[in-house]
Amino acid sequence: MLNNRDNYEVTMKLSKAERMILINQFLMLKKTEINKGIELKFYDSSKYDNYIEILQKGYSGLYSDIFAYIGEEQDKYVGDFVLDVLDMYRRAYYTYEILTEEEQESIKDIITFRGFDLNDETEYYSICEFIIKKRGYKDILVASSLNTHYPTISRYELQLSKHKNNMELINSLDGLKEVFS
Repeated sequence: MLNNRDNYEVTMKLSKAERMILINQFLMLKKTEINKGIELKFYDSSKYDNYIEILQKGYSGLYSDIFAYIGEEQDKYVGDFVLDVLDMYRRAYYTYEILTEEEQESIKDIITFRGFDLNDETEYYSICEFIIKKRGYKDILVASSLNTHYPTISRYELQLSKHKNNMELINSLDGLKEVFS
Protein backbone atom coordinates (compact mmCIF):
# COMPACT_ATOMS: atom_id res chain seq x y z
CA MET A 1 0.00 0.00 0.00
CA LEU A 2 1.34 3.41 -0.99
CA ASN A 3 1.70 5.93 1.86
CA ASN A 4 1.05 9.49 0.69
CA ARG A 5 1.41 11.00 4.17
CA ASP A 6 4.66 12.76 3.22
CA ASN A 7 2.91 14.58 0.37
CA TYR A 8 -0.03 15.70 2.49
CA GLU A 9 0.00 19.35 3.50
CA VAL A 10 -1.58 20.35 6.80
CA THR A 11 -3.65 23.45 6.18
CA MET A 12 -4.25 24.54 9.77
CA LYS A 13 -2.68 23.87 13.12
CA LEU A 14 -4.19 25.02 16.38
CA SER A 15 -2.41 24.90 19.70
CA LYS A 16 -4.12 23.25 22.66
CA ALA A 17 -4.71 26.71 24.11
CA GLU A 18 -6.36 27.93 20.90
CA ARG A 19 -8.51 24.81 20.76
CA MET A 20 -9.52 25.29 24.41
CA ILE A 21 -10.49 28.92 23.76
CA LEU A 22 -12.63 27.89 20.79
CA ILE A 23 -14.23 25.06 22.78
CA ASN A 24 -15.13 27.56 25.49
CA GLN A 25 -16.61 29.91 22.88
CA PHE A 26 -18.82 27.15 21.50
CA LEU A 27 -19.87 26.12 25.02
CA MET A 28 -20.86 29.73 25.76
CA LEU A 29 -22.73 30.06 22.47
CA LYS A 30 -24.49 26.78 23.14
CA LYS A 31 -25.55 27.87 26.64
CA THR A 32 -26.65 31.40 25.81
CA GLU A 33 -27.89 30.71 22.29
CA ILE A 34 -26.74 34.20 21.46
CA ASN A 35 -27.21 33.56 17.78
CA LYS A 36 -31.02 33.47 17.94
CA GLY A 37 -32.37 36.26 15.79
CA ILE A 38 -28.91 37.27 14.61
CA GLU A 39 -27.62 36.25 11.20
CA LEU A 40 -24.54 34.18 12.02
CA LYS A 41 -23.50 32.51 8.79
CA PHE A 42 -20.51 30.95 10.49
CA TYR A 43 -22.09 28.49 12.84
CA ASP A 44 -25.09 26.23 12.94
CA SER A 45 -26.06 25.80 16.60
CA SER A 46 -27.11 22.21 15.95
CA LYS A 47 -23.45 21.44 15.18
CA TYR A 48 -21.84 22.98 18.28
CA ASP A 49 -21.31 19.56 19.87
CA ASN A 50 -19.59 18.33 16.69
CA TYR A 51 -17.33 21.41 16.62
CA ILE A 52 -16.46 20.90 20.29
CA GLU A 53 -15.55 17.26 19.71
CA ILE A 54 -13.48 18.10 16.62
CA LEU A 55 -11.51 20.60 18.71
CA GLN A 56 -11.22 18.39 21.80
CA LYS A 57 -9.84 15.46 19.85
CA GLY A 58 -7.68 17.56 17.55
CA TYR A 59 -9.23 16.34 14.31
CA SER A 60 -7.30 18.88 12.22
CA GLY A 61 -8.62 17.38 8.98
CA LEU A 62 -12.09 18.54 10.06
CA TYR A 63 -11.15 22.07 11.16
CA SER A 64 -12.41 23.25 7.79
CA ASP A 65 -15.96 22.42 9.00
CA ILE A 66 -15.57 25.02 11.71
CA PHE A 67 -13.82 27.67 9.62
CA ALA A 68 -15.68 27.11 6.33
CA TYR A 69 -17.28 30.57 6.26
CA ILE A 70 -14.28 32.60 7.29
CA GLY A 71 -12.74 34.14 4.21
CA GLU A 72 -9.14 34.93 3.52
CA GLU A 73 -7.95 38.42 4.37
CA GLN A 74 -8.32 40.82 1.49
CA ASP A 75 -5.46 42.84 0.15
CA LYS A 76 -5.53 46.36 1.62
CA TYR A 77 -5.25 47.73 -1.92
CA VAL A 78 -8.71 46.36 -2.78
CA GLY A 79 -10.38 48.15 0.13
CA ASP A 80 -8.50 51.39 -0.53
CA PHE A 81 -9.37 51.24 -4.24
CA VAL A 82 -13.08 50.67 -3.57
CA LEU A 83 -13.14 53.54 -1.05
CA ASP A 84 -11.37 55.84 -3.53
CA VAL A 85 -13.92 54.97 -6.21
CA LEU A 86 -16.85 55.50 -3.84
CA ASP A 87 -15.40 58.81 -2.63
CA MET A 88 -15.07 59.96 -6.24
CA TYR A 89 -18.71 59.06 -6.90
CA ARG A 90 -19.70 60.82 -3.68
CA ARG A 91 -17.97 64.00 -4.83
CA ALA A 92 -19.77 63.65 -8.17
CA TYR A 93 -23.07 63.37 -6.29
CA TYR A 94 -22.41 66.62 -4.42
CA THR A 95 -21.90 68.40 -7.73
CA TYR A 96 -24.98 66.68 -9.14
CA GLU A 97 -27.05 68.05 -6.26
CA ILE A 98 -26.30 71.68 -7.19
CA LEU A 99 -27.11 71.26 -10.90
CA THR A 100 -30.41 72.24 -12.49
CA GLU A 101 -32.97 69.47 -13.10
CA GLU A 102 -32.15 69.51 -16.79
CA GLU A 103 -28.42 69.19 -16.12
CA GLN A 104 -29.08 66.42 -13.60
CA GLU A 105 -31.05 64.43 -16.18
CA SER A 106 -28.23 64.82 -18.70
CA ILE A 107 -25.61 63.45 -16.30
CA LYS A 108 -27.49 61.08 -13.96
CA ASP A 109 -26.79 57.90 -15.90
CA ILE A 110 -23.03 58.39 -16.18
CA ILE A 111 -22.50 59.30 -12.51
CA THR A 112 -24.59 56.41 -11.17
CA PHE A 113 -22.25 53.94 -9.52
CA ARG A 114 -22.73 50.49 -11.07
CA GLY A 115 -20.59 48.32 -8.79
CA PHE A 116 -18.23 45.51 -9.78
CA ASP A 117 -18.44 42.23 -11.67
CA LEU A 118 -19.35 39.53 -9.15
CA ASN A 119 -17.70 36.80 -11.25
CA ASP A 120 -14.33 38.37 -12.04
CA GLU A 121 -14.01 41.16 -9.47
CA THR A 122 -15.35 39.25 -6.48
CA GLU A 123 -13.14 40.82 -3.80
CA TYR A 124 -14.01 44.31 -5.02
CA TYR A 125 -17.70 43.45 -5.26
CA SER A 126 -17.91 41.96 -1.77
CA ILE A 127 -16.21 44.82 0.05
CA CYS A 128 -18.18 47.34 -2.00
CA GLU A 129 -21.45 45.63 -1.11
CA PHE A 130 -20.47 45.61 2.57
CA ILE A 131 -19.57 49.32 2.53
CA ILE A 132 -22.74 50.40 0.75
CA LYS A 133 -25.30 48.06 2.30
CA LYS A 134 -23.99 47.30 5.79
CA ARG A 135 -22.11 50.49 6.61
CA GLY A 136 -24.73 52.66 4.94
CA TYR A 137 -22.51 54.58 2.55
CA LYS A 138 -24.63 57.61 1.65
CA ASP A 139 -24.67 60.47 -0.83
CA ILE A 140 -24.04 58.43 -3.94
CA LEU A 141 -26.29 57.42 -6.81
CA VAL A 142 -26.27 53.62 -6.88
CA ALA A 143 -27.62 51.26 -9.53
CA SER A 144 -30.29 48.79 -8.41
CA SER A 145 -27.72 45.97 -8.49
CA LEU A 146 -24.05 46.23 -7.61
CA ASN A 147 -23.23 43.34 -9.96
CA THR A 148 -22.29 44.85 -13.30
CA HIS A 149 -21.82 41.50 -15.09
CA TYR A 150 -18.87 43.09 -16.87
CA PRO A 151 -15.37 44.20 -15.78
CA THR A 152 -15.16 47.70 -14.30
CA ILE A 153 -11.77 48.08 -12.64
CA SER A 154 -9.93 49.52 -15.65
CA ARG A 155 -12.76 52.00 -16.19
CA TYR A 156 -12.62 53.11 -12.55
CA GLU A 157 -8.81 53.37 -12.72
CA LEU A 158 -9.13 55.73 -15.69
CA GLN A 159 -11.78 57.81 -13.92
CA LEU A 160 -9.70 57.99 -10.75
CA SER A 161 -6.65 59.04 -12.73
CA LYS A 162 -8.56 61.94 -14.32
CA HIS A 163 -10.09 62.85 -10.97
CA LYS A 164 -6.82 62.76 -9.00
CA ASN A 165 -4.95 64.78 -11.64
CA ASN A 166 -7.46 67.58 -11.23
CA MET A 167 -9.63 67.30 -8.12
CA GLU A 168 -11.60 70.43 -9.09
CA LEU A 169 -12.63 68.90 -12.41
CA ILE A 170 -15.50 67.04 -10.78
CA ASN A 171 -17.04 70.29 -9.49
CA SER A 172 -18.78 71.18 -12.77
CA LEU A 173 -21.10 69.60 -15.31
CA ASP A 174 -18.40 69.57 -18.00
CA GLY A 175 -15.90 68.17 -15.53
CA LEU A 176 -18.28 65.36 -14.56
CA LYS A 177 -18.71 64.52 -18.23
CA GLU A 178 -14.95 64.49 -18.73
CA VAL A 179 -14.26 62.21 -15.76
CA PHE A 180 -17.16 59.79 -16.12
CA SER A 181 -17.71 59.58 -19.90
